Amino acid sequence: MINTGIILGSGLHKLSENLENSRLIFEDLRGIHVKRVLEGFLFNKKVILFEGRNHIYENPSNPGIYFAVNKALELGLKHLVVTNAAGGLNSNFRVADLMLISSHINFYSKFLQTKGYRVNYDRKYIYKLSLLALKENIKLHTGTYLASPGPFYETMKEIKLFKKIGADSVGMSTIPELYTSSKNKIKITGISCITNILNPDIKGEISHLEVLEAGKKAFKNLSQIIKIILSQNDN
Repeated sequence: MINTGIILGSGLHKLSENLENSRLIFEDLRGIHVKRVLEGFLFNKKVILFEGRNHIYENPSNPGIYFAVNKALELGLKHLVVTNAAGGLNSNFRVADLMLISSHINFYSKFLQTKGYRVNYDRKYIYKLSLLALKENIKLHTGTYLASPGPFYETMKEIKLFKKIGADSVGMSTIPELYTSSKNKIKITGISCITNILNPDIKGEISHLEVLEAGKKAFKNLSQIIKIILSQNDN
C-alpha cells in the first residue's frame, strides 16, 4: 500500500532520478509543463511522484490545476508532500534554503472556491519535523508562503508589499493543492525551495534558469527532509 505522494516543484525533479524500480503510471503532454506520475521506491518506502503542474495563470478554470490531488485520491494516498520553487522574502533566507509552510497568504482567492474550507496546518507535526531536521543538522525554516497568480515575477513595489504583510516566500502554485488536499482529508506537508532572494533595494532580473539551478542546489537537503518525512509515515 502506498500512503505518500510528492509533488515536485520547478527544479526539483532530480528526486525522480533517485526513484528505484520506477514505473510511469500517468502522462499528460498538454500545457506549459509536462505532467507525469511515477511509482517507485525512495529510501525503501513506496511512493508516488508527481512531476509538472497546471498553473492558475495558464487557465484559472482548468480542472487540471487539481490533477495531482485528484490522482492522489484515485490512488488512495493519505499524505501529500507539496513542494515549490519560491522567491525568498525573509532576510534570513539564502538561495537553496528550504522552508516548511506553516501558513499562507492567498492572492488566488478570486480564482479558487475556498469558502467554508481551510488548509489544515498541523502545528505539532511541523514542529516535530523542524526538530528532526535540526537533529540531522539540516537547515529548515518555517514560514508563510504567499501565492501570486503570475505568470510574471514580482515587481519591486510588490516585494515591499509582500514583506510588509508578513510573507516569507512567494510563488505561483501550491495553494490549490493545499486547499483541495485538506478539503479531502489528505494530510499535507508544504515545502518551499528558496530559489532566489527578493530584495526591493537590489535591481536585477530573475530567470527561470536561475530557479532551476537553485532547485538542483537544494536537492541534497530536500532529499534528506523527504527521508525524514517518509520515516514518520506508515508506507
